[in-house]
Amino acid sequence: HVSLAGDWVAMAQGLHTLGNVVASTLNDAAILTQRGRFPQFDICPGGRFAVNGLGGLGFDFAEWRRVWTTRRPAAKGVCQSLAIVGHANNAAHQVLLTGADVDDAFAEFARRHQGEPGARTCWPARGNGICTGYHERFRCRKWEYVDAPGNGSTRLPVRCLPAIFEAILARRLRLTTTIISAPVIQSALWTPVALEQTERRLTVTSDETQLRLQLSAVAEAWWVPPPPEVHAAPALELYDSEDRLLLGFSVPPEHDLAWNEIVNGIAPA
Repeated sequence: HVSLAGDWVAMAQGLHTLGNVVASTLNDAAILTQRGRFPQFDICPGGRFAVNGLGGLGFDFAEWRRVWTTRRPAAKGVCQSLAIVGHANNAAHQVLLTGADVDDAFAEFARRHQGEPGARTCWPARGNGICTGYHERFRCRKWEYVDAPGNGSTRLPVRCLPAIFEAILARRLRLTTTIISAPVIQSALWTPVALEQTERRLTVTSDETQLRLQLSAVAEAWWVPPPPEVHAAPALELYDSEDRLLLGFSVPPEHDLAWNEIVNGIAPA
């Protein structure tokens, strides 16, 4: 169990060398898990953010405290994993290595970046404004756009979420899902094929992706149309009690009509 710290940019760029993984991003309401491989990242000016649009993954290094690497015996050999931990000391992103013959690459990665976290880096402001993180950006967007009268956003009852997911599966819609935590933002484009529901949790799965949603942690659900200049389907957005965006859902253009029919038919009922 080894602590990593230091050059977050170099570490993020090196994740691609670890082969195939199962990666999960977590917040207080949900866990989004995908199989795949880390993308190559572009680093934003100032070095605070790593982004990859097609790979559906972004990092805010200002919100990283450390990365833990763990190697432990398992029933079928050795389990090797990483966890990105934020400043609240909660894991925001967990990675299980699944590729064969990655022992040497994993050990070298851990040795290269081993260290204890030091003082937090002061990141430069963006332009004349403040360089804000994921939660701050989406919170301001909610106040300025989602909550604004006249833009067409509609608040939905949280209790309608299970029925919406049942209809998504019944129509086999292709779903865009984005989960937000302070250190990591992750997106998936997938077609859910199975739904398991309990009183407190929804678990939606496909072959490569799984979403686990704790309904009690969702304070508000909103149906949000895109701005007039953006050609896209409306989004279903879930917020906590502090107006932080937890999850966002939408569909590709070819499913726009069915998506609108689902929400407009279920939410009023």
